[in-house]
Amino acid sequence: MHVDLPKKLYYSIGEVAKGFGVKTSLIRFWDSEFSILKPKKNAKGNRRFTPDDIKNLKLIYHLVKEQGYTLEGAKSYLKTNKGKSLTNFDIICKLESIKHQLIKIVTGTPLKSYNDRSLFSKKRLYGSFTYCGKLQKNANCG
Repeated sequence: MHVDLPKKLYYSIGEVAKGFGVKTSLIRFWDSEFSILKPKKNAKGNRRFTPDDIKNLKLIYHLVKEQGYTLEGAKSYLKTNKGKSLTNFDIICKLESIKHQLIKIVTGTPLKSYNDRSLFSKKRLYGSFTYCGKLQKNANCG
């Protein structure tokens, strides 16, 4: 999951929700449900998410939204496989980042978000490149 957030010490809940493409209520709900999320709160009680919180939110998003885990299943998975799941998820995040950068280089425009799947239709033309499951030069998808 590629989330476009600037490098900062703290993020507001609105910035986090926009980066993930979800509503702030979902972020608040996950904060109450998952003990690995520990956002700081300012004097007004507003949540301030750290880069570690963002990393944990990415993992939760991956498990719940992309892998289809229930909330209880995700909690159980995080409890039993915390170290292993973070290592595997770090690898997935790095690969997604590389994919995002390559698409930006080839197409000249970045994906709006990880969920922008219009790029991955059966056949799309990008200059002299065609996407047929993978980018190929002068390919015919048939």
